[in-house]
Amino acid sequence: MTITELAQIRQGHERAIAQRLQQVLNPEGVTVHVRVQEQRLQLVLRGAIAPNQSAVLVCLLPELEQWQPHPFTQVELRAQAIGSTHPVWTAVVPLSMPLHLSDAPINRWTFRFDPLKLGFIAFLLVYGVTCAPHYTVSDFINGTSFLTAFIHGVNLIFHEAGHVIFMLFGRLMHLLGGSLMQILVPAGLGGYFFYTKQHYAGAVALCWTGENFWDVSIYIKDAQERLLPLLGGEGVMHDWHFILLELRLLPQDQAIGSLAYSLGVVIYAIALFLGVFYAQRQPRADRSSSGLALGD
Repeated sequence: MTITELAQIRQGHERAIAQRLQQVLNPEGVTVHVRVQEQRLQLVLRGAIAPNQSAVLVCLLPELEQWQPHPFTQVELRAQAIGSTHPVWTAVVPLSMPLHLSDAPINRWTFRFDPLKLGFIAFLLVYGVTCAPHYTVSDFINGTSFLTAFIHGVNLIFHEAGHVIFMLFGRLMHLLGGSLMQILVPAGLGGYFFYTKQHYAGAVALCWTGENFWDVSIYIKDAQERLLPLLGGEGVMHDWHFILLELRLLPQDQAIGSLAYSLGVVIYAIALFLGVFYAQRQPRADRSSSGLALGD
């Protein structure tokens, strides 16, 4: 499911909802007809034989959870055989209540982890512990860490874009814009993910934000000596040399660079903690209290 499709579903577009549910329920041989009425999502399910209620709910309810936040307070289900006008079964699912068969939002420690999510956070932890010490001018010049150099190449794309965007705001912002943009991009992604309640993705983006502080700290610490090879050759302006020179802070380049590095460490550590927390499997609600109103 693409971001565009999810956006249409959250806006209540019947065609987008029908297409998505058709994909989800197709293995059950079910045809889905959708109607959105105010905050109710009405589904008519038809098959050569009446769709199995348990199978439909097992497929449907976790899918609906992935759409949140959405405008629906309940889903009305009506299942019938093709050619029949009488439902074999009906169900009403109150989506406004945390009473689904799928997972509820995480708000406490359960210590039941998704192995893939936890594994990736473990990788980020190892990266932070082993690679963070190599965010120095000498290690960067010597290419001590291939992985660090690779990620720097990714960051550099946003760094150069920042220069182009911020050149409209004067010389100082033009120079600062590169480092600023490479931090704002992952920070903005993290903010978006947390706002849309995609907390695990937000934590990963926050790790990337912390890493960019480390990356920028190298450039800051090189402000006086200007040893780093710059994109474009020797005639290219060293951003942080001229930034700190203009701000009369050039002698403090090491202290400012260390501060940026330390901020990165704090952000990265917080992101790892959040990543572990949101890598937990969500607690499954008790089916007996699921709030489903069923009828024959």
